Amino acid sequence: MKKINLPVDATFTDLDGIRTEDFNFPSYIIVHAHGDNIDKLQNYKHEIIQAKNIIGTTQVEPHEKILNPGGFTDGDRILFFIRSLIKSDQNIFLIGMDFKDVIGEYSKPEYEKNQRGSPTKIKKLVYAYKLTSWFAEMIDNKIFLLNSKLKIKQIESVSLSEITDLKF
Repeated sequence: MKKINLPVDATFTDLDGIRTEDFNFPSYIIVHAHGDNIDKLQNYKHEIIQAKNIIGTTQVEPHEKILNPGGFTDGDRILFFIRSLIKSDQNIFLIGMDFKDVIGEYSKPEYEKNQRGSPTKIKKLVYAYKLTSWFAEMIDNKIFLLNSKLKIKQIESVSLSEITDLKF
């Protein structure tokens, strides 16, 4: 999004595919902690501590300032997180969420090419798809899947080239 100068209000990440410079691009960064990313949390400890607008989340029991918004993946978790914050006329863009069985470089930068997800990952993506579909029926906001071929009844798919024509 930085390449096309598209404003990003918030990035929701479990630190897969993120780089140090990505901490300064969005207005807010929401970092999700779970059992499989402790090494990434340690790796980005300085960036997390120094970030001005950072919010911590988890998918287990919340602790002090760490929230549990619900959800199974970054894409559906952010929907649950923003549900009480977003105005009904604002658009939501899910970038890199195609809910397919292929895991790519943005999710796992150590991959040299796309790979089929593990059975556990595919199961999580099925739940994410169901939660996202359910959520889309509950709100008035337009939700866009960026660069996805997937069809969800209440969600439109757009390509990066089409995004500049959309109203923000």
